[in-house]
Amino acid sequence: MTIAPLAALSLANTAFSLLRGLMGGASAPTAAAAPRPTPASLWHELGARLDVRAATPAEIAQAAQVLCDAGLITLEECATLCLDPVTVGGGMRTPIQATGRVDWLAEFHTRLQEAQAQGQSLSASRLEAALEVLQRLAAARRGPVHAVA
Repeated sequence: MTIAPLAALSLANTAFSLLRGLMGGASAPTAAAAPRPTPASLWHELGARLDVRAATPAEIAQAAQVLCDAGLITLEECATLCLDPVTVGGGMRTPIQATGRVDWLAEFHTRLQEAQAQGQSLSASRLEAALEVLQRLAAARRGPVHAVA
């Protein structure tokens, strides 16, 4: 498999951007730093703001970066969610709304099925992990589940 030069450049820019963000976030905390949200509240906050069934690529990338910066997802999951599928992934598999929004659950599910059907276990593993992140954000959007006695 070959990667077109523009796709490779996009991939490299994304990787360097992620690394810059991680290096910038590694500085020592200051006394005036705001308190960090708990992991559960961060998932809920992002889920409440972001509809993964109708989001732009930039919105998904921003949420992934926040989760990665907080240590709630891996760098690999973040990179998978941040890559622009139009530039790097050979185009979208699901419809893009007129507003540029995409159903990312459907997109990643379709990509996962393709990778599995083609025997691409490494790609399937990465897509499955990213899909789990999206599913967790979707669940957080719906709110907490309360047990009924």
